Amino acid sequence: MLLIRLLLVLFWNTVRATQSGKPIPQFMVGEVPAKGEPYQIVRIIEYVVPHPYEPPVKNREATDVEDSLEIIAPHIENQFMTTAKPTVSTNFIVKIYPLMGLVCTGALISRRLVLTSAQCFPVNRGPVPEQYMVQVASSAMYELDTIVIGPSSDLDRDMALMVLRISVEEPEAQPVALCDVPPKRGDNVVMYMSKQLPRFLRTHVVSNRICKNTFASIDAAYITETMFCSHNSNKRKDCQTTMGDPLVHEERLCGINIYGPRCVDGAINGDLYANVFKAEEHLQSMIGRYK
Repeated sequence: MLLIRLLLVLFWNTVRATQSGKPIPQFMVGEVPAKGEPYQIVRIIEYVVPHPYEPPVKNREATDVEDSLEIIAPHIENQFMTTAKPTVSTNFIVKIYPLMGLVCTGALISRRLVLTSAQCFPVNRGPVPEQYMVQVASSAMYELDTIVIGPSSDLDRDMALMVLRISVEEPEAQPVALCDVPPKRGDNVVMYMSKQLPRFLRTHVVSNRICKNTFASIDAAYITETMFCSHNSNKRKDCQTTMGDPLVHEERLCGINIYGPRCVDGAINGDLYANVFKAEEHLQSMIGRYK
């Protein structure tokens, strides 16, 4: 009702001014006319925005061939400085094939040693080396001599060390260096994912609390001082890590994925990693023994 009365007043003032032949001054909102002058309020609409509003998507620059398998996580890219593109070759990543059971991943740390997750092997009995094969590079297959699982040795309980019968001969397969400083919260890292095609995510180390929330429904998963948490994607389809996948910081192996992903769409997801630095002394002694 008030709006109708206002419109009638404006219309009547317009008619009176038109009949008198005097132009009606127009004022922007916020300007005050002289006392007694007829006026119209003019409001300028600067933008007409459709509802619901969706901001335009910027076209990403074409990526190079080596980056074609990078997973882009916008919530990570926008909030944190990500590490540089990985320069270390992925030829240190190997696949572990059992006669039965889950296919896992590992990292070649010497010509005869592969570091992986202890979760790749049976809990109630020791693994039989003859039941596993390791694929190096594109197709070379290697038999095992020994499988050492922590904590039966000085190795961390979440790690397993596989000793190949013979040294890797493929020149393109290059062992990765071990972490020489402990990973800390905020460190930029490269999370390798090999559940399907080899992929990677540039991300960072986060509080173990995030992994505690991610793995809350998994009774067998628990967090110890020899583990750390790394931020995974907020899209479940992009969480392609698997047990044994490596995590690299400054071109050095700093983590081994323990359980694989437990991602939920739209959530802040984390993956648990065994801390390679915690076992570096023992691993270096094994590397010296099995070069």
